[in-house]
Amino acid sequence: MPRLLPVASVVLATLLTACVAPPQRATAPTSWTVDVPMVEHPAGETPQWWYRSGAAHAAANGAMAGRAKNVIVFLGDGMSLTTVAAARVLEGQRDGGPGEENLLAWERFPHTAFSKTYNTDSQTPD
Repeated sequence: MPRLLPVASVVLATLLTACVAPPQRATAPTSWTVDVPMVEHPAGETPQWWYRSGAAHAAANGAMAGRAKNVIVFLGDGMSLTTVAAARVLEGQRDGGPGEENLLAWERFPHTAFSKTYNTDSQTPD
């Protein structure tokens, strides 16, 4: 009757064989090609053009009717839509509600704006 190896010896041999064999890896493409269309700019676009255009829009909306006494500008760095939504939900849940219907203090301001920055030659615009 042949002698059987103990189970521990078989497991050890299997593990050692697996450690010696090189892992099978899929080869990834070496480069990516992204088609970026050219941006169409208005004719004669300059910094002065943008300033005059913005001033004309502001005047058309009544900005020249009065004079601002005080202006406070809050610039939130790192406040993406998802980050703000998470903060809104967390505060609402801490107050005992489900969170989604909560408004952060600055969301009650009479005037707010959203700005998004882009870059033409890299991932991060800053």
